[in-house]
Amino acid sequence: MALNGIDGAVRVAGALVGGGLALGGGAIGAAVGDGLAGSQTIAAIARQPEIESKARQYFFLTVGLVEAMYFINLLFMSYSSTSSPPRADPTRRRRAPGRPPPTTVTGRH
Repeated sequence: MALNGIDGAVRVAGALVGGGLALGGGAIGAAVGDGLAGSQTIAAIARQPEIESKARQYFFLTVGLVEAMYFINLLFMSYSSTSSPPRADPTRRRRAPGRPPPTTVTGRH
């Protein structure tokens, strides 16, 4: 379904602006997470130098998970900005809540 006119342009612009804000927030969160993981790894190695290999292993695992969440955020943004919700059919009338759907009578016998 193609989005035509100003309505389509507003939908696309809104999706792209929202996706950009989500990616910006995700990038900031990933940077803060990586910085905290790095600083705590350095602090742990400074306190106990003998655990350097184990602390480095946990550091790379943590950084990998933090960065994976950013790329998952990127995928969700790409999907949500390229797909559009279905439009309502303007010719279809809405039923009042609690009322049964109308029946069509084709002929009486």
